[in-house]
Amino acid sequence: MPTAETGELVTYYEESGAGEPLILICGLSADLQVWRFQVPELSKRYRVICYDNRGAGRTDAPDEPYSIPGMAADLAALMERLEIDSAHVLGWSMGGAIAQAFALEHPARVRKLLLLSTWARPDAYFRLAIRNWMNIRRSNMPFEQVIRFVSRWQFTPAFYENEERYEAVVQLMANNPYAQTQHGFLRQADALLAHDPGGRGERHSRADARAGRGARQPDAAVPFGAARRADPGCDTQGSRLCTFRDRRNSRRVQRGDPGVP
Repeated sequence: MPTAETGELVTYYEESGAGEPLILICGLSADLQVWRFQVPELSKRYRVICYDNRGAGRTDAPDEPYSIPGMAADLAALMERLEIDSAHVLGWSMGGAIAQAFALEHPARVRKLLLLSTWARPDAYFRLAIRNWMNIRRSNMPFEQVIRFVSRWQFTPAFYENEERYEAVVQLMANNPYAQTQHGFLRQADALLAHDPGGRGERHSRADARAGRGARQPDAAVPFGAARRADPGCDTQGSRLCTFRDRRNSRRVQRGDPGVP
């Protein structure tokens, strides 16, 4: 089983392909299995490394406070163990916040920074959504019902028209043998709510940042406007904001496409 000791953690990771390294960072509650549709295509061009964040999947889940900069430090430690000096870094949702923190701390180690369905700091809408999700996880609601409840933030209305596919996704998540613990989720969520990089976004100029968002079907978990705030220098420092049709937060699962613009 591919694991690496990264500080006080044992981090689970997988890699495939050859070429320039591309690191994929998961979102809140997710483990690296969310990239199952993308890795086969991406590994035709890149050395793809995906890993489980602390508190998820097969990586250790200490029941202690987490932080976004701390999870960015986990990534730096993993790169050291894998002898990767620099890489393309793609972060989705919470992974985008981790990617931003990593780029701000280690700009020379980021070749390109790709931010999908993410934000720079939580606003009132986002905090309400996360706190509601936390309350649901603290309740006695069966895990499959938790999945069904939060899925409305993840997919477009059209996705639910294909009932067979929707049920397949729900059952895939409900039967995950590496399902996240309650405390792992709550620790990750607390880290999101506390995260605010302040005005450090101007340091993104040393990385080519691209943010993706579903424009035609607004992202119910992370509103489109959050992408404009993800990098204050978005229009002036060589970065691009890309929008996509018919997407929400879980566009990787909904379309099953490579996920990289």
